[in-house]
Amino acid sequence: MNIKTINSIPELLQHAVKLHQQGELASAKNRYQQILQINPHQFEALHFLGVIAKQTGNPLEAISLISAAINTVTTALNANHASAFCNLGTAFQDCGQTEQALKNYQQAILLKPDYSIAHNNLGNTFKNCGKLEAAIHSYENALHYHPNYPDAYYNCGTTYQLQQQYTKALNCFERAIQLKTNYPAAYFARGVAFQSLYDYESALVSYDQAITLQPDYSEAYLNRGITLNKLQQFQAALDNFELAIHYQKNYAKAHHYRANTLRQLMRIEDAIEAYQCALELGADSQQITFALAALGVGAPPSAPPTTYVKELFDHYAEHFDVHLVDVLKYEMPQIVATAIEKYRMRDQLDSLDLGCGTGLCGSYLRPYSRTLTGVDLSQKMLDKASQLKHYDQLICTEITEFLSEKIDNFDLVCAADVLVYIGDLSGVFSRVHQALRSGGLFCFSVEEAAEEIQGHDFILKATNRYAHTEQYIRHLANLYDFKIHEITQQVARQENQKNSSALVTLLSRA
Repeated sequence: MNIKTINSIPELLQHAVKLHQQGELASAKNRYQQILQINPHQFEALHFLGVIAKQTGNPLEAISLISAAINTVTTALNANHASAFCNLGTAFQDCGQTEQALKNYQQAILLKPDYSIAHNNLGNTFKNCGKLEAAIHSYENALHYHPNYPDAYYNCGTTYQLQQQYTKALNCFERAIQLKTNYPAAYFARGVAFQSLYDYESALVSYDQAITLQPDYSEAYLNRGITLNKLQQFQAALDNFELAIHYQKNYAKAHHYRANTLRQLMRIEDAIEAYQCALELGADSQQITFALAALGVGAPPSAPPTTYVKELFDHYAEHFDVHLVDVLKYEMPQIVATAIEKYRMRDQLDSLDLGCGTGLCGSYLRPYSRTLTGVDLSQKMLDKASQLKHYDQLICTEITEFLSEKIDNFDLVCAADVLVYIGDLSGVFSRVHQALRSGGLFCFSVEEAAEEIQGHDFILKATNRYAHTEQYIRHLANLYDFKIHEITQQVARQENQKNSSALVTLLSRA
């Protein structure tokens, strides 16, 4: 290789890098390839060709080229090589090879400890594989070396959101926005944090700011619609879901929420059509089939999707007690407690509160319970229940799953306003019988279905709650060897300012 050739490589490289920085990738690629014709082992040319491969959607080619660049290094690795390992990590990450991505980011940091981009990328990889504490530690390292790094604040905030630490997330998003005012994703994420903290007005402001910066931000329109639904502004919510669909035609989630809102507006035929469209686009088939069944399209499933029930009560947890008692005039805990008092023969019971929610039954069950266990599908509900200090144990799981492992464990099982979320109750009766000791009590409520529902044992109402016939309850009691002490008709709650009838049943295991 002569002197002229040696001098030409720096010139070609300088020109190639300039083209690369200007976004002229094809021209830059051509210059890098010219360098490799002169010197096939030129580190920067191989490295930056790998970067272009990644930028143009070819991560496997990027891995090959950047690895080849690293293999050309014959001297000790140093800080100048750190960016190659960092870029190799991102290529592995794009290919879903998490361990290799982590290994290369860590090597980049070893060579250059203050490499904030590598710390940030390492955090992203930890977050993607569910190692949230490690992710936060990596983002904090990035910010230690680069205190004004908006992306690290943003990524740290999204990780705090995954941990449901919304106030910490909010602080991170605020800082990211201070450092980078033109940051629609951070405004959107701040809106999500406000929404999770039930500050709906502030959430709307944040979504508006995201949309101002990015007018086609379909996710922001979607979340704006969800927030307006929370505020009972259904027409405005519908308008936002339709804007989300305008900018992203096949946005299945937006079609699903649009259907839910049309249903709230009592536009039932339009809602059915919207649900069917969402289903065709790949939205959650279980939830949509359930919603359609509640509107009379198709046979009702034996139970709603678990995700539906969990999301319903997670979102409802903050205002659950106030809404039930003050708005719906809910008195079922007192009614169930009165029934139990008639038939319990002693104190010091081992009691189980199925679907305990925020613990409204706990104060009634605690005085005569030696142990009191609460089970619910919503952790947010259980967090509220734990504040009451009534329960010895609170367990977040589906009730039949919990019961399946219990044999002769309890003297009393209570299920107030819980079985309305299950259609086929045979599994519940079977497992409660197994979990009760001899003579143990099973007290529960169901919404009452008219006996003339054409031979069906239960129906799925438009409220997404099941109603059961008294005949069905008596049949199950006999089938699973329970003694019926009483089945009484009670007012469960008010719906649309009308009384909703319930059957309160008290059985004992024979």
